[in-house]
Amino acid sequence: MDDELRTFLGAMEGRLTGRIDVLAGHVDVLTGRVDALAGNVDVLTGRVAKTETILAALDERIEARIDKKLDESFTRWSQFMLDEMSSRFGKMNNRYESLDARIKLHAGLLQSGARSMARYSSFSENSEERWIAMDQRVAEIERKLNTK
Repeated sequence: MDDELRTFLGAMEGRLTGRIDVLAGHVDVLTGRVDALAGNVDVLTGRVAKTETILAALDERIEARIDKKLDESFTRWSQFMLDEMSSRFGKMNNRYESLDARIKLHAGLLQSGARSMARYSSFSENSEERWIAMDQRVAEIERKLNTK
């Protein structure tokens, strides 16, 4: 039985050696493929780095354009606001000048009216005194005429 066992073990060893050789061949193929993949990974890493550089440059250009557009927009908006405020303040200035002219007119009328009232008051006081004096003179003249 030893010979049979040895024969069987020898055959098994031969089969296992064949399978190990096949597996070693597969391992060599896989190692080649892994090396090829590593090369592809290196190529992809280079492309990713190049893409990142391109994207960074594009980002800088876009940011510069956006900054320029924002500056232009803010300048246009601020100029519009200044023009609008100037227009509104001009309109308000015109209205204040109109109000000022009316107030001066009313002030003149009030002053002239006050002066007229003062003159009328002094005239009425004087006219009353003159009326009394004239009435007395007329009464004296009538007395003189009646006594004669």
